[in-house]
Amino acid sequence: MRPGTNAIEACKALKDGDGLRIREDLASLIEKGHESLTTAEKDLLKWVGVFFRKPTPGRFMMRVRMPNGFTNSSQLRAIADLSLRLGNCVLDITTRQQIQLRGFPLGSVPEIWEKLRGVDLHSLQTGMDNVRNINGCALAGLALNELFDASPVLFELERMLVGTDGNPEFTNLPRKFNITITGCLENCTHNESQDVALVPALRYDRPGFNVLVGGKMGSGGFTIASPLDVFVSEQEAARLVAELVRVYRDYGPREARSKCRLAFLIEEWGIARLRAELAAHGRPAVAELLALHRLALAAVRDRVEPEVRADRVDVHQVIARVGHDAAVAVEAPELAVADLVDLARRDAEVLAALGDGGNAVPDQVPAAIDFPDDVVDVAVAAGEDRVRHPDQRHQRGVGGLEVAVRRAAEDGGGLAAVHEAPEDALLDVGDA
Repeated sequence: MRPGTNAIEACKALKDGDGLRIREDLASLIEKGHESLTTAEKDLLKWVGVFFRKPTPGRFMMRVRMPNGFTNSSQLRAIADLSLRLGNCVLDITTRQQIQLRGFPLGSVPEIWEKLRGVDLHSLQTGMDNVRNINGCALAGLALNELFDASPVLFELERMLVGTDGNPEFTNLPRKFNITITGCLENCTHNESQDVALVPALRYDRPGFNVLVGGKMGSGGFTIASPLDVFVSEQEAARLVAELVRVYRDYGPREARSKCRLAFLIEEWGIARLRAELAAHGRPAVAELLALHRLALAAVRDRVEPEVRADRVDVHQVIARVGHDAAVAVEAPELAVADLVDLARRDAEVLAALGDGGNAVPDQVPAAIDFPDDVVDVAVAAGEDRVRHPDQRHQRGVGGLEVAVRRAAEDGGGLAAVHEAPEDALLDVGDA
C-alpha cells in the first residue's frame, strides 16, 4: 500500500488498518460515556456504522446495511421497534438504499446489533473507507425492461466484501468506494457516478456486464465513469469487481482526502495501466478473463439500450411473471416509525392474501427501495393495466424516493383480494 499522510490514515493505523477492531473497545467506550470520545474514536465507530452527530451530542445515528435496498416485513418491524424504544422515532432512507436509525444512546448499540442480527441485518462497513452499500435496480427480477436479474451477482459480491461479520481485507481502502450492479436498461442506479458500475451488455447472445470505473460526485467535482473496456459474464463478475477493489486498496492515493478516490488513480495511471495491473494483481483466471474478452469488445462496447424508454410498469405482466408487485410512495427521505410499522403490517397482509400458506411465498423475496426524483403516484387497482411513474425519474438525479414492496407467490389466485381492496396494499405517509 501507499503510505498515508492524512488524519484518517493515522486513525486507521491505531487499529493496524482494520477499523472494525473498534468493536473490541466498545464496552469501555460505553462505560466512559460519549463525552470522553476522542476524534479518532468517533471516526473509527463509523467503520461499524455508528455515527456521532454534532447537532445531537449523546444521540447517535446508525446506518443499516441493506444490499440492493432489499428488505422484508420482519426487518422493517425490527427497525421500527428499535427506533420506538431506543431512538427518536424518525428514520432516514438514504440515497444508497439503506435505512438509518437516529437518536439512540451509545450504550444501546449492543442491543441494537443483537436485534438486527436476529433479522439478518447489520451496520458494518457502512461508513468511512469501505465499500458502501451496493446498489441495484429496485425492481431487479421484476422489471420488464431488464436484460436479466443482476441481484444474485450483487449478493455474491456482498458476501465477498463484507459477509455477515465484516471483512478486514476490505476495511482499509484509501477512501469510500461506491458500486452499482444492474441488469436494468433504464440506468436507474446512476451508473456514471460510481467507482465501479456493472451495466447490462451482450457478447453475441451471451448476457453479462460492461464495466465502468472511476465515477464520483464529490471530491473535486463530478467525474463520469469510464469504460474499463471489458465484458464480464454473470458468473465472473463478482470476482472481477473484488479484484478491482484490491487494486484500489493497494495502489490508490492516500494523501489529501479530496484526491483519494479511484478516479484519481485512473487519472494518474490511465485505463490501460489499470487493466494491466488488474491482470497482474489478480489470480491467473483474472488475467485470462481480461485477455479473452477484450478481443470481442467492438460488438458490446456500448451498453444495451431498450427499444422503448419505459416510464411505466405493466402490473399484469409483472404478476404473470412473479406474482405481485405493489409500490409505495413517500415524499421525503425521513420516514416516521408509525408509517414503517404500518408498511410492515400491510406488507404481511399482502403476503397472506397472495398465498395459501407459508410455503406459497418464498421467504427471501424482499422489498426494494429506489430513489426517483419526485413523488411517484402509485395506483394498483382492479382493471388498471399500468402503474405510471413520472418522466422526471429518467431525466434528473437523485431527489425524492420510492419504496417498492414486492412479493412473489406461486399461486396468483390470491391477487383477487389485493385487487378488490387496493388501498389496503398501499401506504400514505402524508408529510412524513
